Amino acid sequence: MTFPFAGADLDRAAAGGGALILLSLAPIWALRRRGFFSARAFWAGAAGFLLFVELLEGGLHRLVLSSGSPAAGWMEGKPWLYVTYVCLAAGIFEEGGRALIFRFWLAKEARPALSCGLGHGAAEIWLRVALPTLVLAGLGTWCVFRGEQAPPEILALTGRLADFSASYTALLLAERAAALLLHLALSVLVYRAVHRRRPGWGVVAVLLHGLADLSPALYQCGLISPAGSEAGFCLAAAAAALLAWKTGRQEEA
Repeated sequence: MTFPFAGADLDRAAAGGGALILLSLAPIWALRRRGFFSARAFWAGAAGFLLFVELLEGGLHRLVLSSGSPAAGWMEGKPWLYVTYVCLAAGIFEEGGRALIFRFWLAKEARPALSCGLGHGAAEIWLRVALPTLVLAGLGTWCVFRGEQAPPEILALTGRLADFSASYTALLLAERAAALLLHLALSVLVYRAVHRRRPGWGVVAVLLHGLADLSPALYQCGLISPAGSEAGFCLAAAAAALLAWKTGRQEEA
């Protein structure tokens, strides 16, 4: 049987999944060295990702975008409406959820913002990218071991392993690093909105999150290229990080 991947694909996919895990662990090590890491805030951020993104936001998307849904019918042929919905939903659910975590779960935690943002970003990497990639690599190895007895459904899944070229893996790492940076920055802004009772920063965080999701949503609609999607996302993440840093320096001055 001819497999849709080769041994080198398995190696690259496993290496890519491992690199993503290391990418999420490196900031934990850096925060611990500087005394800024809070395990409680980290796991609160990870739990927030599961609750507000995977469960609530994902549930809304399944309801609104399902085939036959009136909302899906309204959005058909109207990419601007789909893009607006996706960007606002992401900003409201993720940053609103972060605000609730800071207000009720981490109200008495000292300096939880960075650890909470890191927990959210790390959970996103683990559950959406790294672990699925490692599982696919394991399935690919199983296919090679079993030979012709491999079910076609598994072969279809593991065919994605051939995508893991060096350039694709580098692009994936850069995109996930930008996502981590975005979550750290937005977590700082939302914490400032809650802790200092300045809700305007919460609104800014929602809008920045929507801006970051704008180019990926445009790509989903076929309006821009993959490179344009990644570039737009990275620029939005850098802008959010710069704003969080500059406003923090101003408050300290």
